[in-house]
Amino acid sequence: WLDATAETCAFSDIPDGDRGCEGLIVREGKGEFKVIPPYRPEENGMRIKSTINLTPEGTAVAEVDCEMMGALAQQIRATLRSIPPTRHKEFVTALTQKFLAGGKLETYSLPDGLDKEGSVKLHLKASINDYAEKTGSLMLVPLTIGNSTSQQTQPFTSEARLHPIVQNYIARHSVEVTINLPKGFTVGELPNNINISSPIQSYQRTTRKSDDGRSVLFAEMEEEKSGRVPPSDYKQVQSFFTTLSRQNKARLILKEDK
Repeated sequence: WLDATAETCAFSDIPDGDRGCEGLIVREGKGEFKVIPPYRPEENGMRIKSTINLTPEGTAVAEVDCEMMGALAQQIRATLRSIPPTRHKEFVTALTQKFLAGGKLETYSLPDGLDKEGSVKLHLKASINDYAEKTGSLMLVPLTIGNSTSQQTQPFTSEARLHPIVQNYIARHSVEVTINLPKGFTVGELPNNINISSPIQSYQRTTRKSDDGRSVLFAEMEEEKSGRVPPSDYKQVQSFFTTLSRQNKARLILKEDK
């Protein structure tokens, strides 16, 4: 499949608006309607890898590598083409807040949007003055990074639902973060690992210490699935987001050596 009119679509990709629609195939004088394939999860979404270096005061310097694929890559290319290069830093500064709330952008690299080869890759470095919270001899470190499902609040607050929930979007988002501990601190407590799902979404999170105990490795994977959830299964979707909202408050606890 090919849409030759899509200026921001990478070669071998198909515009998000075309996917799931019917296309007329003419072959040997005969026409036939076929559905343009939707994305596979691994073709659409983003992959984030980050290293966060903490200081004893709770400030941090973070480096983030983000690979955006599919519909997201098309949106980024379209945005970069629509603004002059002199405003690209302003655009990345705004993106920095999505990855690292309160972060101050220091350096970055990002394509100009004119390329049409594969995914869009962003690298940025930012400093954060109040990344972790200190209380007594403890340091509370947030785990969330990037615009992931785990940062969402509960969107389904009604007790019951009359109509089905319909989702046509398919995507996969992954985050891997290495948190390097500050001098004079060790791991006090790790957040629990979680693995939850609903008919249209799934989410996994793991945290573990490095072999030398000087870093914490955090990973999460979110997958959005196409589907139709009847009102009778509404509670499953509601419970999914309720659990996520609670887990969003989870913190890595570091303790100061004495």
